Amino acid sequence: MRIQFRVIILAVVLAVMGGLLPATVEAARGEFTLSVGTETAGNDPYTAALEHFKKEMEQATGGRILVNIYPKQQLGTEQSMMEGMRAGSVDAAIVGGPNFAAFVPEMGILSVSYLFKSPDHFKRAMGPDSPVFKHLQGLVGEKKIGMRLIGLGTIGIRWYANRKGPVRSPEDITKLGLRTRVMGSPIEREVWSAFGAAPVTMPMPEVYTAGRQGVVDAAENGPSLLYTYKVYEVFPYVSKTEHQWLVAPILISEKTWAKLPADLQAAVAKAGAEAGVVSIDASQKMTADAVEAMRKSGKATIVTDVDQDAFRRRVAHLYDRVAKELKAEELLRLVRSLEK
Repeated sequence: MRIQFRVIILAVVLAVMGGLLPATVEAARGEFTLSVGTETAGNDPYTAALEHFKKEMEQATGGRILVNIYPKQQLGTEQSMMEGMRAGSVDAAIVGGPNFAAFVPEMGILSVSYLFKSPDHFKRAMGPDSPVFKHLQGLVGEKKIGMRLIGLGTIGIRWYANRKGPVRSPEDITKLGLRTRVMGSPIEREVWSAFGAAPVTMPMPEVYTAGRQGVVDAAENGPSLLYTYKVYEVFPYVSKTEHQWLVAPILISEKTWAKLPADLQAAVAKAGAEAGVVSIDASQKMTADAVEAMRKSGKATIVTDVDQDAFRRRVAHLYDRVAKELKAEELLRLVRSLEK
């Protein structure tokens, strides 16, 4: 008996010293473990959202659900993660709305630049109690695509970076002849063609290498990603176009959802909605921090005197036409109703 007691004490001490005890206890409690993915590399609004999701899920369920976060395309590109969710091999992910529009075409209207008039307008539209959020949830459910929408987040407001010179207007893009990496959506291609660019579609993690090889001359994204992916090193002219608040759906596989009891489904829905808000709140500070870090690096020229109205005029004709083509008139109406 004394030997058995000593063995138990020794095992506990070794576990504590090795940092293993909490994981062992959590594993014993966990009924479900969710794999959650993002393309991004960390220290960005997507990661902030998923870290909040993990924390809230594990606390709210008392460890019944555990969450493992897989950044840096460990679960694949956004497209392959969405296919994985449909198949049930990936549990959840945060993805860019333009990529998700392959499954929900109405989302394409949210890619038209300058749709959201201010940060407050965007946050009102993305909130879990927003009619926009509820409308999108309904669309996703109606289409039976094997994924469920549980939150709406963002990577932040997007800027433009290129290798050839300062961009202050669409005319500069045309004059410089910029092949520009864009997301995989026909609407994104149309928008950037209207801005004077030659659009090229590729995953964001490939942009740095493609830029060094001369495959593309420019890219657009949130400054936090332009910084973490070191895009500013190959595209050093970084322009404050602020052309788009990216809508980023937080999704869970319907196959995963179906395995959860009702009380855990409610916890997942709540944590997903909160995670979206966290990413939006985090994005503004992360944008400012990333711009300052690029400036301090000495490798980037930050161009702030951008004629955003000139860019707006290039896409003003697209809103109603695209909404009609995509049967997204109601979604556009709801977004516009929240401007003030």
